Formats: sequence, structure tokens, C-alpha cells
Amino acid sequence: MHKQRLALSILWWIWGLSLLGLQILLSYQTAIFGDNTAAAWEWFLPHISPTLMLVSAVAYKQRKEHTIPANAHPYLFVLALLVSIFYLLTLTVAALSVLFVTDPLGILQKSNIWLGPIQGLAASALGVFFAGDIEANSGAGSR
Repeated sequence: MHKQRLALSILWWIWGLSLLGLQILLSYQTAIFGDNTAAAWEWFLPHISPTLMLVSAVAYKQRKEHTIPANAHPYLFVLALLVSIFYLLTLTVAALSVLFVTDPLGILQKSNIWLGPIQGLAASALGVFFAGDIEANSGAGSR
């Protein structure tokens, strides 16, 4: 379970920081966002910050409390991993799409239609995976 938590944390941190770097690079391209760079950041941050912070907070809490990893069903990890990859890939495609359209902010706003629900699924899958580990370690799972 420790390796699975670590794999999910690394996935989110590496991909999340890569997307952050991409957003910074795109922000310097005045041909893309013009004077509306703030609008692009207002779109980007809610799509990466909550889930990245969820993964970080749980990993920190479990490390601080020295919890012993429980044996979770492998499908919970696979589900969390696959939904995370799908969400991060979809977010990457949306972020890169600004390079190929005439209305970058419009396409970013349009992508909210599918990114919101997919982010909800990813956060839920991660929450179930990590919370199951916490519950099992606290003794609540043995009831």
C-alpha cells in the first residue's frame, strides 16, 4: 500500500508541476492570452490545486502519524490511478489546446464542461483509496 500511495503522489506531483510549468510558459506568450493571463490562471488553478492538495495532505498526514499501510483491494488503486491519468491527460490536452485555436480563453471555458465531472471522479477515487487506508489504520475498518 505504501508503494501505491507513493506512486499516486509522484504521479500527481510530477504531472501537476509539469502542468504548472506549462501554464507559466504559456502565460509569457502574449500572442496566446494577450492581457488576459489572469483569466487563464483563474481557469487553471481550480483544476489542479484541490486534488493535488488532497493527495499531498493525506500523504503528509499518513507519514506524520507513521501509519502502517493496510492491504487494500488492488482495484481501488488501479481505479484511482486510471482515473487520475485520464483526468491529468484531459487537463493537459485542454491546456495545450490554446496553442491551436483563435479563442484560447473560450476553449478553456468550454473545457470546464467535462473537466469538472472528471476531476470529481478523480478526487473521489483518490479519496476512497486514501480514506480506506486511513480507516483501516485507525481500527475503524475492523468493525
